[in-house]
Amino acid sequence: RAQGDLKGAILDYTRFIEINPKHALAYYERGITKHRNDDLDGAIADYTHAIELNPEHPSAYCGRGGAYGLKDEDDKAIADYTRAIELDPKYARAFSDRGVVYRYKGDYDKAIVDLNEAIRLDPQDADAYYERGVAKHWNNDVDGAIADYSHAIKLNPKDANSFTKRGFAYFMQRRWVAALADVRRCCELNPQKQDYSQLMIWLIRARLGEKETANNELMAYLDKRGIAAPNEWPIKIAGFLLGRINENDLIAAAVSPDAKKKIRQHCEAWFYAGMKKLLAGDNTGAADCFRKSLATEAKGKMDYYCAQAELKALGK
Repeated sequence: RAQGDLKGAILDYTRFIEINPKHALAYYERGITKHRNDDLDGAIADYTHAIELNPEHPSAYCGRGGAYGLKDEDDKAIADYTRAIELDPKYARAFSDRGVVYRYKGDYDKAIVDLNEAIRLDPQDADAYYERGVAKHWNNDVDGAIADYSHAIKLNPKDANSFTKRGFAYFMQRRWVAALADVRRCCELNPQKQDYSQLMIWLIRARLGEKETANNELMAYLDKRGIAAPNEWPIKIAGFLLGRINENDLIAAAVSPDAKKKIRQHCEAWFYAGMKKLLAGDNTGAADCFRKSLATEAKGKMDYYCAQAELKALGK
């Protein structure tokens, strides 16, 4: 497993379990491996078997909670994290992970309380600061979010996610230069996944009055990236920003048979449509688009909070 051979690891754990079927730790370790291999149902089955063999195994509850969380079974995840904490009140990871689930459920106060405890128990955990920053961000405490993202970066200067989120926070505060620096740093740290960062760079440079150079930079990125699948959603947004497709085409492209994906993409589409109208001086049209972005209720998307901030700046 340490070498990345997850299938080989699963075979070995399985053979060990055949020899010793009462070994709780083997089920737990195989559960972790299946979890990393995206076999969530298999992981849950193994974590459950480990718990049956050893009901006082906090890590097995925490692992199963993580798998339930990825399956959007939030209440089951919270129950497992809570049991892990009951068994080990100093289990920082369980507090942190439960806080993240509370955040996804929209209970930001409980999320922050749990993440506060995770940080108290492990003040060197950069991820906990990042996650608390996101909870504060979604709870409209942008200053508090920036402070947490900054602390996460101090602890882990290669944390691309914290740079991305702090860049969005600076964008919401209209601190364009700081936002641009953070988003560019994210691209350096995570060069394989920078589509959305490049879209944000375009927005920031356009807000700075550099639309022509923004266009040139985005086109250069697309040329270098290549378009393996022309229907890729970020490519559609880029095409819209560059004037290659119109607003109606963008909104139509946001439709998906996956209900959650459809909501996310419509949130993004209306935000970018609003930004383009705003840059063209159409404040009324921009406000209408931002309202439509918020109407999606896609509260896990930074575009949602940026649309909220733009509406506030417009006095709408």
